[in-house]
Amino acid sequence: MAPYASTLRGIDISGGMVEQYNDTARRLGLPTEKMHGTRGDLLNDADAIKGPEFRDFNATLMSMALHHVADPAKMIKNLAERLAPGGSLVIIDWVSHGRTPPGQTPHPASHTVTRHGFSEEEMKAMFADAGLSD
Repeated sequence: MAPYASTLRGIDISGGMVEQYNDTARRLGLPTEKMHGTRGDLLNDADAIKGPEFRDFNATLMSMALHHVADPAKMIKNLAERLAPGGSLVIIDWVSHGRTPPGQTPHPASHTVTRHGFSEEEMKAMFADAGLSD
């Protein structure tokens, strides 16, 4: 996304993921003013990601993470509240499916999964409840 955005801000509850994000920025030669990640929990109202640099986003992207979130509807509302007027929220995640089939080895991070995907109807309802529309 770096060539298409003036500022990129990453937020993740995992310090390791934030470190990878910031390492990528360094490898690309991007200054922290352009691309920087911060550790934070968007479901926790007492965290340190309340400054103006974490608000009024034209676009917010969440990829392959919502299925790890304890309260997906609250997460979507919290992300929507950080959008600038007319901003877009894009969530990429699994389509609803069953648990690991018998005989198949579970993924090493399976203990962090709170659900196995979302139906289109669930996503539309959560977006609508957050005040978002097409």
